Amino acid sequence: MIGQETSANNRKTQIVILGGGFAGVETARYLDRTAAKRSDVEVTLISRDSFTLFTPMLDEVAAGDLEPAHICNPLRKLLRHVTVLSGEIKAIDMARRQVTISCGIRQLSRRLAFDHLVLALGSETDYLEIPGVAEHALGMKTLGDAVMLRSGVIAMLANRQCRS
Repeated sequence: MIGQETSANNRKTQIVILGGGFAGVETARYLDRTAAKRSDVEVTLISRDSFTLFTPMLDEVAAGDLEPAHICNPLRKLLRHVTVLSGEIKAIDMARRQVTISCGIRQLSRRLAFDHLVLALGSETDYLEIPGVAEHALGMKTLGDAVMLRSGVIAMLANRQCRS
């Protein structure tokens, strides 16, 4: 039980969530409503971005039907009792129960101790080893991917009009 661990050491129980996608954010939201409200528990979410992205609608951003802001939600507004850190995960030391991240413009290194660790780091696209797909396919996993695709299509259409 979380409370027993804290009272024995007279410190807060540290719960660290790695990943700001669907799984990480939903875990953080659940803990925000429950354990994170307690004075003896500290929950930290580490995400590459400071916002959550509703990825099923990235195609609509690429098509120009939605603005990028319509599928983004700032994590700090969603989570009242959870600390949100924007950074890249550099190392996980299970023996020492520490996570090392780099954050900020200077990419400063920071270590976070944990009692409980949630790994919600997402997935990688599997191109099924089809020759040429990985090199030539356009990914659609980030807001940047959607904006780049849209810009590419607009550039192609502009070039076509110039030739006509």
